[in-house]
Amino acid sequence: FADIGPHIDITMNGKHYDVKMSMQPGQELKEGDVLVQLEKTTFELDVAMAQARVEKAKADLAKLIAWEREESIARMKAALDEARARKKLAEAEYQRAKTLSRQSAASLGEVERAATELAAAEAMLVSNQATLAEAEAGPLAEEIAVAKSLIFQAEDELQLKERLLEKTAIRVPYDGVLSAIHVY
Repeated sequence: FADIGPHIDITMNGKHYDVKMSMQPGQELKEGDVLVQLEKTTFELDVAMAQARVEKAKADLAKLIAWEREESIARMKAALDEARARKKLAEAEYQRAKTLSRQSAASLGEVERAATELAAAEAMLVSNQATLAEAEAGPLAEEIAVAKSLIFQAEDELQLKERLLEKTAIRVPYDGVLSAIHVY
C-alpha cells in the first residue's frame, strides 16, 4: 500500500491514472458515496457501441419479420405477369418460325433463335415464380431464431459493458469516517 493522498497521479502497466479525490481524511462517508471515479470515457464508448449493436440486432429482426413489403410483392407479381407474356410471345414466335421453316420460308437459324428466346423466357418465368414464392412464404424459422439469438448476445454484451462502466466508480462499502487514503 502506498499513501498517495487526495491526488493520484500514476502510470501503471502503460496506463496513466490522474484522479483527484473530493474526500479528505476525517470526512464522514455514507454507504454508496463515490470515493474515486476512474477515467470512464473508454467504458462509456464501449457501452454506447454495445447499445448500438442491440438496436441494430432488433432492427434486423424487425426487418426480417416484416419480410417483404406489399409494394415489393406487387412489383414481383407484375414481373411474373410480364414473364408470362414474354413466354407466350416467345412460344408464338417459335411456332411461327417452325411453320415457316417447314414451308421453307424461314431458315434453321431463325428457328434456333426463336427456340433460344423461348428457353430464356421460360427460365425468366421460373425465376420470377421462385422469387415471388419466397417473398410470399416469409422468413424461415431458423432465420428468425438466429436473429433473436443475436439480440440476446448483444444484450448480454451490453450488460457486461455496463458492469465494467459501473466499476470505474469506487464506492464506500459502509457508513464511516475516512481515516486515510491508501491506493493499491
